[in-house]
Amino acid sequence: MVATPIGIGIDLGSSSVRVGIYSLHDDSLLGVFSKPVPYYYESNRTSLWEYTQDSAEILTAIKECFDMADLQKYDVKSCGVAATCSLVLCERSGDDTFQHCEGDSRNVVFWMDSMAKEETNSLNARCPQDILGHMGGGFIPEMGIPKLSRFLKSISDEPKGNIQWEVFDLHKYVAYKLAQEYCWNTERLSNHPNSNGIGHDGELAGWSKSFYDKIVRLPPNVTIGCPKTIENEDSLVIVDSCIDCYSSWFSPLQSLNKNTLFLVAGTSTCYIYSPGTMKTETSVKGIWGPFTDILGANKVVYESGSSCSGKLIEHLFTSHPSAISLNLSTGQLISKLEEEINIWETQNATSIHFEACNNFLYGDLDGNRTPFGDPYMRGMFIGESPDTSFRDLLVKYVCILECLAFQTKLMVDNFEKLNSINELFICGSQAKNTRLLKLISLINDNALILVPKEKEDLMGVEGAYLLGKAGYLGTSVDLVPVSEPREYISVKYTNDSDKIQQTKLYKLLLTKYIIHLEMAEQQQRFRKMVSKALV
Repeated sequence: MVATPIGIGIDLGSSSVRVGIYSLHDDSLLGVFSKPVPYYYESNRTSLWEYTQDSAEILTAIKECFDMADLQKYDVKSCGVAATCSLVLCERSGDDTFQHCEGDSRNVVFWMDSMAKEETNSLNARCPQDILGHMGGGFIPEMGIPKLSRFLKSISDEPKGNIQWEVFDLHKYVAYKLAQEYCWNTERLSNHPNSNGIGHDGELAGWSKSFYDKIVRLPPNVTIGCPKTIENEDSLVIVDSCIDCYSSWFSPLQSLNKNTLFLVAGTSTCYIYSPGTMKTETSVKGIWGPFTDILGANKVVYESGSSCSGKLIEHLFTSHPSAISLNLSTGQLISKLEEEINIWETQNATSIHFEACNNFLYGDLDGNRTPFGDPYMRGMFIGESPDTSFRDLLVKYVCILECLAFQTKLMVDNFEKLNSINELFICGSQAKNTRLLKLISLINDNALILVPKEKEDLMGVEGAYLLGKAGYLGTSVDLVPVSEPREYISVKYTNDSDKIQQTKLYKLLLTKYIIHLEMAEQQQRFRKMVSKALV
């Protein structure tokens, strides 16, 4: 019997990995397999990194998924790997250890680690403006290049050549190790400059040689990414890789128009937009890009992000006395809050947002990626009282939803400097919150909100599969044939029965949005005042 030709899609997230097996005949999903992958908080204050992962655990989890899939019964043609924008540090000998972390193979610097603040400041000070423009105005500590700079600083006292280091973006590392293990072609994994010499999202790969030499000041004993020599070049199995937010975007890409902003909205939120081709590259303050070599035909891509979005709800539920006493899961708590909100709104014949009108939340608990690029930004709440009741929990939950809508509006306003945005495609855990989606629609002038119709949790897997399939077919991911384009559901804020209240609510939210922006400006101004006082 002839084995079914398949493509593999791998989506390595923050806490688990999913592996999908797809038929190359009709793109049908033949099976999906998942394993948990933890990350670690390094409590030692002298540690170089705060958050790490174990590369051996990651690879073991993927291989266990392969075993469950029984790969040997298929004819594997392609593999796409998507992973978080984390960094992997290895000795070039192949012994994947990193001496600065506890544990033999905790050599993955996790994406949320932001220890490289000083190194970020140094990078931004010596970078030319055209490079900083592609980073929205400057690098941030979560990016791969600042993390690399911190690592280089830590080994600067070592004799050059004493240890040979290989440093990878996590998605390329995983793809490369799998290619070695299964004798797949590594042609698409070697580090070469992107067309404009700019690495995607500040990651390690894709920069020009002069950037590595003059800005990063890469020593001779440190190499970025996979060897330039193609391994298994006779193999017909093609492997490719990307950052995980892009793979989620690839899934519905061919269904979207060029006025659609794409959001991967979970614990954090990534915003992706492509205007297509551009005659001249246009950088926008507060937006990353333009990036090349993601799509075909000279198309460019822009991105931005919020480090702390869905995490705001997690933080509220793990810190508020009322939430703790209820001892419910996140989903159960949200359901209870939504039920109580519906009861309140029915009884009072008005929106819950009028009840929370004098409470204001600014939610950058972990610093700001875009548009401010400020790792020192923190959360602010106006309206605190001694109340720790369920009502206080409810009001703060409502304020979080407003804050998430304001974050999105701020991004939309920035992206509209490139082109008009009239649709938002939202996936991730936040896409399941209908109240939030309607808020986002209303504050963005009733923009149409699109959400996946089904299998939303597999978008990253499907996008990774399509990336690998594109490599196998020798085309770009935006042009790869798709049997059935992804379907979606549309959401809009409508209140046909009371247009007056809808207008009133819009005015309230718009006013609170202006206050949201002023809260951001105020805390930056306050920090400058304190810094000046301490000189």
